[in-house]
Amino acid sequence: QISTSGLDLQDLVSVQTVADKSLPSVVKIEGARAEGSGSGSGVVISEDGLILTNYHVAWLGEDGGQLEILFDDGTSAGAEIQGVDPSMDIAVIRAEDVSGLTPMPFGQAEDVKVGQAVVAVGSPYGLASTVTAGIISSINRPVEVPGMGDSGAPMVYPGLQTDAAINPGNSGGALVNIKGELVGMNSANKLAQSAEGTSGDLGSIGIGWAIPINVIKPIVEQLKEGQSPVHAWLGVNPDDAKEKGLARGAEVTGFLDGGNAEEAGVEEGDIITAIDDYPISNGLGLITTALQFEPGDKVNLHVVRDGEEQEIEVEMGEKGDLFED
Repeated sequence: QISTSGLDLQDLVSVQTVADKSLPSVVKIEGARAEGSGSGSGVVISEDGLILTNYHVAWLGEDGGQLEILFDDGTSAGAEIQGVDPSMDIAVIRAEDVSGLTPMPFGQAEDVKVGQAVVAVGSPYGLASTVTAGIISSINRPVEVPGMGDSGAPMVYPGLQTDAAINPGNSGGALVNIKGELVGMNSANKLAQSAEGTSGDLGSIGIGWAIPINVIKPIVEQLKEGQSPVHAWLGVNPDDAKEKGLARGAEVTGFLDGGNAEEAGVEEGDIITAIDDYPISNGLGLITTALQFEPGDKVNLHVVRDGEEQEIEVEMGEKGDLFED
C-alpha cells in the first residue's frame, strides 16, 4: 500500500487542467531581420500586450527587424521591443493594438523544489501551443549560452533544470507549476549527439533550462519602466576551485569594479563554497548564484581560507552588463 500522507495535493492536478489555464497566456513569436528569420515563444504578462521572452528571440526585432505575435486564439499582432537584458537572455516586448489579454500569474521562487511537477508551454520547431510535462530536475544550475550579435559576450543565469521536453522554439515560453503559475522561462536545452559524438539538432534528451522566476521579476520591472537592467554583483573574478584540488567552489583570483566583496574582507585565494544556502559549484556558479539576489541584499559568503571555514557578510553591489569591462 502506498502512503499519500506526504503528497502535496497540488501535484494531483492533471496536466490538462494546467494546459487549459496556461495556453491563453503563451504566444508564438516570429521574427525576421537581415541576418535571417526564426521563431520562439513568449508569455503574456499584461492585459495590454506586454510579453516576456528571451533576448535571443527578441533580437530578431532589433536593427530594423520585425516581430509578429501569434496568439493561442488564432489572432496575431505586430510587436515592438520594450527593453532587453542581453546579459541574462531576458526581454520584454509589446504587442501592438491589443487589449484584454490573459496574463500569466507569477509563482513564488521559494516554492520551487527538486522533483516538483512542472509543465512547459511553447512553440518547439514552430509548433504553436505545444505542452510537455516533467519535473524540476535541479535548481541553481549555472548556465552559459552564446550571446547574440558581434560582442561575443555570453548570456548567463542560474537555471532551473527540467526533464520536460524543451526544443528549439520553446525559448521564451513558460515553465509553470501545477497551479498554472510561471516559475521559469524556458531558455535553452542540451541536444542529443550523434553516434560519432558530433553535436546536432537531434531533439530533447530531457535536459532543459529555464530562467527562474525570482531572477526574472526584478529585471521585468526594470524593463517595463524603460530602465537599463542592473544585477547583483560581488565584484569577484572567480575560477574553478578544482584547480586547487576541491570538488566544488569558486576560487577568488582577483576583484572587479562595482562589488563589495574585497571591502568586506574577502581575499585573493579564498574559496567561496556558498552564498547563504546556495552551494557554489564552480567559478561560473558564483556569478550566476549572485543573480538570485538583488543589489543591496546582505548575504553570507561561506569561505575556505588556509583550510579553515568562515563566513563573511557582504552587501551585494550592482552591475549593468555583466561582461562589460
